[in-house]
Amino acid sequence: MILQTLESLESLIGHDGPPQTLRTVLNNFKNEVSSHMENTAYLLEFAHKIRKQISDTLNLRNQDISLHQSEDVFKLSKSSARDSVAIRIITFLTLIYLPFSFIAVSRELLIILKSY
Repeated sequence: MILQTLESLESLIGHDGPPQTLRTVLNNFKNEVSSHMENTAYLLEFAHKIRKQISDTLNLRNQDISLHQSEDVFKLSKSSARDSVAIRIITFLTLIYLPFSFIAVSRELLIILKSY
């Protein structure tokens, strides 16, 4: 927008207008604005590249964290499977032992009750 304004001022002045110094000053301003626009475009491109690098770095970090979490969940599931086997063994032994112990206690209780 500034560049367009400077160009329109330059065209309004024309060749027969004010002295050469004014035209030179306007031309210098136009060149300066043009170089600032180029620098701004470069800086924007540089900022986009930095943003992409940061995004890629964060994605890599998140993948690393996910990998460690997956390993931990795998370890927990293995541990849970081992615990499950132990619980099944205890349950099986209880199913065998409990009825016989109930019968033994019941007989002993009947004997004690008959003695009174």
